[in-house]
Amino acid sequence: CVFEKGVVRLVGAENVAEFDGFLKTRAAHDYLAKKQLVSTRRLDAAEIAGRFASTALESILAARPNAAIFEHERIEFPSYPQEWPPEMLWEAGRLTLDLGRAALAEDYGLKDATPHNVLFRGSEPVFIDALSFERRAPGDPLWKPGAQFIRSFLLPLLANRRWGIPLTDVFTTHRDGLEPEEIYRHCRTWERLHPRILSLVTIPTWLSRRASPDDQEIYQPRLLADTEKARYIVESVFNRMGRALNWLRPAALQKSTWSDYMAGHSYDD
Repeated sequence: CVFEKGVVRLVGAENVAEFDGFLKTRAAHDYLAKKQLVSTRRLDAAEIAGRFASTALESILAARPNAAIFEHERIEFPSYPQEWPPEMLWEAGRLTLDLGRAALAEDYGLKDATPHNVLFRGSEPVFIDALSFERRAPGDPLWKPGAQFIRSFLLPLLANRRWGIPLTDVFTTHRDGLEPEEIYRHCRTWERLHPRILSLVTIPTWLSRRASPDDQEIYQPRLLADTEKARYIVESVFNRMGRALNWLRPAALQKSTWSDYMAGHSYDD
């Protein structure tokens, strides 16, 4: 629910402990302090009674007495991926990866990797879906939203850089980004063998032709007995995604002679 001063979210009893636990982690504390994670606090019973009496929220709470209410700051004004230049999508992707890495160090996993979870406060990205973090199984070697990150961040940036396809065209017709098969059709034969495109586009396209759409086994969790090996695999996924994102860094964000001119010039006062 959106109110004048902020946004309040009802969290079911089954998720309260996990959400509270994440908010107490070092990762959450650091990103809240940097204002890159939306500010979040749990409302106590007195605040709830004083602010939401005689509202629809009161009746919802009455039906779910063990639920909790958390309040987020309201980010003004909201913008969406179809309105962004590639620089904003890149910054949103960088923040998403950084949060995923930080959460992993706290034994939490980021379960969503979509640009729709990021708003901008001025020019700074803010991750707004604090409930996207969940406890991860120690032996899980997967970053669950890895394919989503590729579809909604890396492939739109690739399409924009390589063929000049505007993000407006991508996200107004493909809310969840682009599939590797769509990029594959744009590529010339030699492009499909470029090392980056090979891993992001070509190999996933080839493998998708061999996969059966009715094969439910691919959705079954596969936990490793060696938890350190599982963590290493997830970390390697983040590193690979990070290298691909850096490769797609828009030219306007790259360092030049003038990047830090106000701080690093040679003049005295």
